[in-house]
This record gives sequence, C-alpha cells and structure tokens, in this order.
Amino acid sequence: MLEFADGLLGYARYRRFELFTGSDMKELLEKNLKDMPADWYYHNTTISYDRNDHGHRCKNIKDVDLDNYILTIGCSHTEGIGLRLEDTYSYILSKKLNADYYNLAIGGSGIDLMMYNLLTWFGLIQKQPKLVVVQWPEKNRFLTKLRKDDQQIVPVGPWRSERELTDFMIVGDDNNFFHTRQLLSYQLLKNFIKVPLVNVKMYSSDPIEGVHMKYLDLSRDMIHYGKDTHENLAQEIVNYLR
Repeated sequence: MLEFADGLLGYARYRRFELFTGSDMKELLEKNLKDMPADWYYHNTTISYDRNDHGHRCKNIKDVDLDNYILTIGCSHTEGIGLRLEDTYSYILSKKLNADYYNLAIGGSGIDLMMYNLLTWFGLIQKQPKLVVVQWPEKNRFLTKLRKDDQQIVPVGPWRSERELTDFMIVGDDNNFFHTRQLLSYQLLKNFIKVPLVNVKMYSSDPIEGVHMKYLDLSRDMIHYGKDTHENLAQEIVNYLR
C-alpha cells in the first residue's frame, strides 16, 4: 500500500522497516539457502529495507546534501529488491560521482507513479539535482484504487489476477495505450528536466535513448538483478555521462 507524505507517494507507514518485501520473501530465502552453493553471497549477507519519512529507501530529505546530490527513480530494480542498500546502483553511482543521492523508486510501480513523484519533487524541492537517472518500468503497470470507496492507492501489473484488471491491460496493449503513454512521458521529461538526464531501459528494444541495464546476475530473491549488474550499470552511467 502507498500513502502521501508532503505530496510525494511512498510506502505506507507500517512498511517503513522490513526485513523482507515484495518478491524477496523469507520462505524463498530459506529455500534458496538450502539449494544454493556454500559460496552464495546471500548465505552471510543481511538485508533490511529501511524507508524514510516519505516511504523511500534512502535518508530523509532534510539529511540530503541538496547542494550536491543526484536523484534516481524507477521500480523495484532501482529500489533494490533483494539487495543491500550499499549494492544498489543509486548508492554506488553516488559514490562514483562524489555526490549525495535521493532514491524515489517504489517496487512494482509504473510510469504514472514515476512521473507523479518526479514532477512533484521538482515542484517541492527548490534545489535541483546535479543528475536525474530514470529507470523505465514495465509500461503496462498503473496505479488504481481497487474499490471506488477505498482510499488506498496500489500499484497494479501483470501479477494481478482480477479479470477486470487483466482485461484492461490486454486492451491497453492491443490499442497501444501503454506504449503511447511511455512515449509521451519520455518526451515530457526531455522537455521538462533541465539538468543532465540519463534514461535506463530494461530491454534493449525499448524506444528510449539511454543506458541498457544489462543482466549479469540475480539478487537474493533470484528474480531481480544482482549486485554485479548494479555495479556495472553505475559504471555504464558514468561512461555515458563522459
């Protein structure tokens, strides 16, 4: 579940500290600990998901050096599901660029949430980042209230089984609704953001100019990309900026 804090959308308050989240489940880890070889990185690696006052996996805004920071945003790959905070590309890139950072990413989110939080950030925070990194999520995800009288907003994607939701996703794909929304959002960011902007795409076929997040390894949940992939992406972004 998501909630607003000072206009930004983030994880609800009850999810501000978690040892497991999303697809990174305790039961899955226990299984993997039995199945994976003894040198598996996560045999002796502790992961926690500490989220700030706005429900984001980074330090509070008041603690960020707003005179020298980068801003990252995306879905679970940028939040770093299955990874230590120190193994995420946002953290690594900030060290390579000698800058602080803020990570707006929310797992399972789509373009609508990404665009909302990113544009809201520029409206709320007077000092602009030195760099914005946008990791583009699956284009057929969206935010919704599951019931009209429900105040809770949730991310929805192909993992949902409700017929009305899956029908909407199928029709949206057939009519190029999601594809068009992606192109419009991409163009809006190019026109709107006046600081250096790096787009990260998950698939080389995506019609987006930027850096491809190349698969090298997997994180603890064996679904999301791992620490070597994040390290490589951080270096690819540095190379792209050069």
